[in-house]
Amino acid sequence: MSGQDWLTFQAAGGNFLRHVLFLKAVAAAAHMAAGAMVALVLHRLRPDRALLGAAAFTLNPVLLLESAGNGHNDILVAALMLLAVLFCLPHSTGSRSNWSQWLVLPALALAALIKITPVLVLPFFTLYLLRCRRTWVERLTLLGVNGGLAAIIGVGAMLPLWPGWGNWAVRDLGGGAGRSPFALLVLLLRPWLGTNTAFDVTRLALMGAFLVVYVWLLFTAFRASDDLRCSLLVPSAAALFWYIVLPNQTYHAWYLLWPFAFAVLVIPNSWFDRLAILGLTSWLAIPIYETLRVWWWDALPAATIHAIAVPLVFGIPFIFSLGLGTAEETQ
Repeated sequence: MSGQDWLTFQAAGGNFLRHVLFLKAVAAAAHMAAGAMVALVLHRLRPDRALLGAAAFTLNPVLLLESAGNGHNDILVAALMLLAVLFCLPHSTGSRSNWSQWLVLPALALAALIKITPVLVLPFFTLYLLRCRRTWVERLTLLGVNGGLAAIIGVGAMLPLWPGWGNWAVRDLGGGAGRSPFALLVLLLRPWLGTNTAFDVTRLALMGAFLVVYVWLLFTAFRASDDLRCSLLVPSAAALFWYIVLPNQTYHAWYLLWPFAFAVLVIPNSWFDRLAILGLTSWLAIPIYETLRVWWWDALPAATIHAIAVPLVFGIPFIFSLGLGTAEETQ
């Protein structure tokens, strides 16, 4: 149970219906807050795109269903990552620093307390913060204060809910697979290698591919200009996207909230189109896995079902994703 679940459960007094409604209310409020932050960030970066960006986020059918509709806490993760981006922005044109930059990593820490995924964008935020100060003393001071505050928030929030190392859910993230390229590769390898070896080989191959992409994204972010889009937004969106496609073992449509939070800040950009396509194809997973498989395809093996679904869900957007995450896309 996450902190959000525990707090809403306590507020509901243990009543199931009230708990569900509270979760949806929190998710709906986070959805609107995220949309407002999209507008605020774009108002500083591209004022002519502020309304478009806010509408693209708040009115997106997939995001609405998975946040306010289904109450997934990923919308809180997205909102807090957007808050970290907002804290990065200077208060005046021509300035590279402001007081809110001391709170960037604490905002990311709050996001990571809900789901561990935001650690993937931590290096990009760190690189950007280093660019915001002129001397190494100023840079190390900024990072030190950010890291100290993030550690205080992390430890302070985890201690009351800490389940013990053996029961920490993060340790079990790699325990299964489904509805993903990862699952398809495991199913294809299992007849020859056995289940355990198929998992190990697939994990090694896809995580290795992701690490190659991730290192390249770090390199491009390091070489990029000081522009927030080139050095932070595009590589962050790319890292989260490629994590979903490659090493992620079980895919759900609400995972789109992670990269979309960054991609909507760089429109007009091919990013927005590609993630919109993935949002549309993600709907295919529901009829294929939950309806057709149960009604008509019950005799088909799992590998065949995945061989049908995975190319439809991931293949079409993937065709448009080659070279995704390069700095040139923001031009």
